[in-house]
Amino acid sequence: MATKQVSPFFTLFLVIVMQIGVGIFTFQRNLAEIIGNDGWIAILLSAVSIMVVIGLIYYILEEGWTIVDLHKRMFGRFIGRLLDLYFIGYFCLFACTILVIYVDMVIIWIFPDLYHGVLIFIVIVLAFLFTQSGFRSLMGLSVITIFMTIPLLFFSHYPSGLLQMNNLYPIWNHSFSELASATKQMTFQYLGVEILLVAFPFFKHAKKSLLWSQIGLGISTCMYVFTYILVYLVFTENHLINIIWPTLSVWRMEYLGISIWLLILLPNICLYLWAASYIGKRSFKWKQKYWLVVLIVVVYGLALLLRRYYSLSEAQQIINRLGFYTLYVYIPFLALLKLIFKKKVMRNGKKERA
Repeated sequence: MATKQVSPFFTLFLVIVMQIGVGIFTFQRNLAEIIGNDGWIAILLSAVSIMVVIGLIYYILEEGWTIVDLHKRMFGRFIGRLLDLYFIGYFCLFACTILVIYVDMVIIWIFPDLYHGVLIFIVIVLAFLFTQSGFRSLMGLSVITIFMTIPLLFFSHYPSGLLQMNNLYPIWNHSFSELASATKQMTFQYLGVEILLVAFPFFKHAKKSLLWSQIGLGISTCMYVFTYILVYLVFTENHLINIIWPTLSVWRMEYLGISIWLLILLPNICLYLWAASYIGKRSFKWKQKYWLVVLIVVVYGLALLLRRYYSLSEAQQIINRLGFYTLYVYIPFLALLKLIFKKKVMRNGKKERA
């Protein structure tokens, strides 16, 4: 395992690459429908909640553990494997959703006459080739793509002459229920930190990487706040809720930007596939490369079905709910079980010494 590990510093890049995906082009519309100009508050509150979730992930995992080890120790082999299957499907569904949303974006903005199945196949083959190279190579790809793509969001030709500062006022003019609903809606953008449940043992001195994970979350939050405020300064609220891709509408780099954005989505998709196949390997003792082949076929077929029978908003809502309950219900539940087991072990240890 030591030869496959990377420095704790790389958790920063892992968190950023998993959180900055296709959602950054669409999230403003969903927030604006609920909370309008106060959307940036919901972004910050959601980031705080994710910070707590990351802390819980580090609490429930020990050095060298993955979610597979945790399931086996807490629930036994049979129930543990059922839960492992859930996470395999969970990560595959995420990879599929990201893939479908990106393909739709390419078809709508660049190649309207291209059959979506062809583009899905091209991306999934690329993902398969990169995923085979292993976790260290995927982290290297993540670092390269972040430095190549993220600056494009900040250094492009934004319509500075159209910014209306009054659009952000008055501040906090929505109810707490609206704020809570918008914070929950923001969950989709921050999903991806669950990858730490699988990648944890691949970081040297993994417990020490917590700080870098939180810094990565902070960088992702700054990017979301920046893009939300920018879009809201350009469009009125009534206009914004009718725009499907708000960030692209003000970015003025549609063709170049969408093409280059594949570079940041590729490690995103690859890491989900890697995590799902690695869980299969650890739980069912079947080689990871075989799992990867099976999952690639599953994701491709699922992407075609998702593209055919569901709209983008429906697909996003499904994964949003699934991710919400995984992050805010299941992970805290595991943390509670870990706390109970830990206290039980401590009590038993005291009895033995007595």
